[in-house]
Amino acid sequence: CDQSGLVLPVIEYTHTNGACSVTGGYRYRGSRSSRLRGVYFYGDYCNGMIWGATRQPDGSWSPTPLYDAPFSISAFGEDLSGELYVVDYTSGRVLAIDDPLAPTITTIAPAAGRSNGGEAVTISGTNLANPVSVTFGGPTATITASNSASITVTTPPAPSLGPVTVVVTTVGGTATGGFRYDLGYPLTVTATATAPRSVHVTWSSVPGADGYEVVRSADGSTFSTVGTVDVTSLDDSGVGETTAYLYKVRAASGATFGAFSTPDLATTVMFSDEPLTAGVVVKSEHLMQLRAAVNAVRVLATIGAFTFTDSTPSVIRAIHLTELRSKLDEARSRLNLGLPPYTDSITPGSTAVRAIHFEELRDGVR
Repeated sequence: CDQSGLVLPVIEYTHTNGACSVTGGYRYRGSRSSRLRGVYFYGDYCNGMIWGATRQPDGSWSPTPLYDAPFSISAFGEDLSGELYVVDYTSGRVLAIDDPLAPTITTIAPAAGRSNGGEAVTISGTNLANPVSVTFGGPTATITASNSASITVTTPPAPSLGPVTVVVTTVGGTATGGFRYDLGYPLTVTATATAPRSVHVTWSSVPGADGYEVVRSADGSTFSTVGTVDVTSLDDSGVGETTAYLYKVRAASGATFGAFSTPDLATTVMFSDEPLTAGVVVKSEHLMQLRAAVNAVRVLATIGAFTFTDSTPSVIRAIHLTELRSKLDEARSRLNLGLPPYTDSITPGSTAVRAIHFEELRDGVR
């Protein structure tokens, strides 16, 4: 629209969090708080939020949430001394606006977390609504929720292992508390067979770690050390052909070890025509390779190899796929691994065998 001759708003906010109607106020010119002098107060009728906006050197206005009032704000008032008041529409009360109170911290729960960060922590205390920032030893946490009695955050990666200071900053001041970072574990581990007798293992780094231990299992429960390294990858050449293994990794800091990662599966079956993309003709060779791989995973899960229908099939049928899926799912469930996502259900006599069906099964064994 034509905006000529119009004075546009200098402050605006959205209708999120129950906001619906701006209630304009005044610039504070009282004497009770020198810190708030010149701040423009305004609020929202519906959600009770009161903001204070400060004029910046470039002429713009910077708003900060000051109070989360539990009532509908219908008006602001100013007395002869420049002190400000707010009207509660529901009760008819007129309340004086005071300087926001300084925050306090009483508890932080949990009091410790892994050095990777990414964990939910609740900070309890008083005057904690609408924090400006929360830091853990310097790095800033992600604030996910707050009210006057608590703040929920997601921890940042650790700046160092051990105790760190948590600093909560609000418009009323700062409060400090304690938190401890323990050595974390690799959040992702990927083990991939690169040759019939070689597996390449990679993992995500762990803050505070100076080394890593890689372990391997051939029976799904007993793990032995493959090697220790100070990087985030390792090549394991001590494996057998057509065999499935589980790999886990844990971080080290000096003589201190973190928890092991979740395991990842690797199977030393080399698939031909990799990858199988749409339009590629699926052959009996592909089926036999998958059968060998699925049975390797079943041996790892200690449930034994399965005797599949048609030992040397010349034509691939739907039953061959359903057997592979069910026997692989059984083994992965026994190993506490997630089940592979399948594109569609297989119905004998009506489902056409496609390359994607085989590629999904390959992903489930490697």
